[in-house]
Amino acid sequence: MKMTKMLAFSLALGVNMGLLSTWTPAVLAETLFRTYLDKAVSNFDPLYMSTPESQEISSLIHQGLVAYSPTIRPPRAGAYNQVVPALAESWEVAPDKKSYIFKLRPEARFHNGRLITAADVKYSFERACNPNLNSPGAWAINRLNIRGLRRYQAARRAGVREPHLLGVEVIDHHIVQVHLENAIPMALDLLTLPYFSIVPAEDVERWWKDFRTSPVGAGPYQLQEVDADQTISLQRFAGFYDTQTAQISGLRFQIMPETNDRFQAFVKKQVDHAPVPGEYFERVLEDPVWNPLGQEKVVKASSQSNIQQSKVLKIPRWSTHYLNMDNQSFPFNEPKVRKAFNFAVDKQAITEHILQSYARPVTGVFPPEFPGGRLKEPLFRQDTDKAKNLLFEAGWRDKDGDGFVEPWQNPHLELTLYYQNNDQSYAICRKVQENLAAAGVKIKLVSQAILGTGAYNTPPIFYHTLWSPDLVDPSQLFYPTFHSSQAAWPGTNTARYSNPRVDQLVGMAEDLYYEPKRYELYAEAERLILEDAPWLFLYHPVDYWLVQPQVNHYLVHPMLPFPYQVYSLNTQTALVP
Repeated sequence: MKMTKMLAFSLALGVNMGLLSTWTPAVLAETLFRTYLDKAVSNFDPLYMSTPESQEISSLIHQGLVAYSPTIRPPRAGAYNQVVPALAESWEVAPDKKSYIFKLRPEARFHNGRLITAADVKYSFERACNPNLNSPGAWAINRLNIRGLRRYQAARRAGVREPHLLGVEVIDHHIVQVHLENAIPMALDLLTLPYFSIVPAEDVERWWKDFRTSPVGAGPYQLQEVDADQTISLQRFAGFYDTQTAQISGLRFQIMPETNDRFQAFVKKQVDHAPVPGEYFERVLEDPVWNPLGQEKVVKASSQSNIQQSKVLKIPRWSTHYLNMDNQSFPFNEPKVRKAFNFAVDKQAITEHILQSYARPVTGVFPPEFPGGRLKEPLFRQDTDKAKNLLFEAGWRDKDGDGFVEPWQNPHLELTLYYQNNDQSYAICRKVQENLAAAGVKIKLVSQAILGTGAYNTPPIFYHTLWSPDLVDPSQLFYPTFHSSQAAWPGTNTARYSNPRVDQLVGMAEDLYYEPKRYELYAEAERLILEDAPWLFLYHPVDYWLVQPQVNHYLVHPMLPFPYQVYSLNTQTALVP
């Protein structure tokens, strides 16, 4: 079924025509950027856009008061602020850090052509905070904790008609004030999330549940159609306030879950960028047409993002792959055992041979180039002798003479490592099994696919997983993953790690607004966490991208969706399938 969203249809709503009379759409060249998504997106309501694929679309259709910079901004006076204006052209923060006054752009419009007002911000925030809508962004809404949130949500649950969220105050047509219950340093970061996008009440109320398939946002692009094969087409919104943004008039997203399919489409010039598959890695990086820098220079570089020097880009990601060890379950409740496992595994061999330079060994809790990170050297370089000594200190002995050591508390311990249901994870865990065997530890491997059979109600104590932050702020690296309050099932502290001093440091940093001191607290927490070795740290992924020659201003952020709105094309591409 084909779904079409046309601007003229949006204007059929009963909007204030006086606000439309002075608007004349700009006329720009017709160009098309062809790209892809891993999975289909069927819900375009920003309240429910929580997957990577939907957030990529949401960042183009919808917009909030603020956004993240598409490039990593350098620190200023010890602060690593990555937030930039969006629908709000400026803001002021009260001395107590609990109130924010946002001044809206007077020229900002919704896709229906109506100018955006402070009342729209209040409506959108109240909608986001409505517990009856069951948004997956509830964690962010609760963390922001707008004044009166609990009372407002209780009223919504009780069925009170049109209750007011006291913490969002309309000052005038273009000024809105947001009051928080408590000062939190990551308030602006939270407001970059899609759940706080500004939407028009008249379209939401008209479409209601169908708003998810007929979205009206305020971003640089608007939904044009979704084809029967789930291909998504976006059209540049001519009324977008920034005329320098969205130079490409159309975006087309095909569903391509496989890396090889994307690469083949790139070779056939059917898409304008693509990841480099492992089997073509050397061939592409040794090709002087695509990579004049040469393979060695790109591989050895920490990153490569200059498309003027090479059409092959190297981008380290801010996610962390690790083996989760349940710190509250035997034998991982002993720090020496956790450290021994870390020293036993050859992470360098995993990144260089199994992952073929598509990864970097973990250097700390902070991923590479994450604002505020200080550590540069890989953690727990392989030292089999050290691993054996730590196990000996922990009481592990080979009492049955089979060549493997067992803990004295449970000589019949059988450890199982659960790998993800793919060949790469199996190869990594097979290497871990081999390295642990060299240190005298026997484990068996089982696929995580068995965990979905219903026989397991809680996670296993040893399994391969990854963590990716939602915010460009260290609070997302420390509080969800290492604070003991998040350890209860199904919490985000999956290792069930607990250190009272870490809790204290992270708690202080969560509430501290002075960034230099805040990063000192996180650095101390990081030091203690690494001493405790709650995870078996593996690697940070690295992506290699190919870009067609006609693409300009190409950027890839280590965490955020592709910033298609800043790309441009130097040749015209017809807007046809």
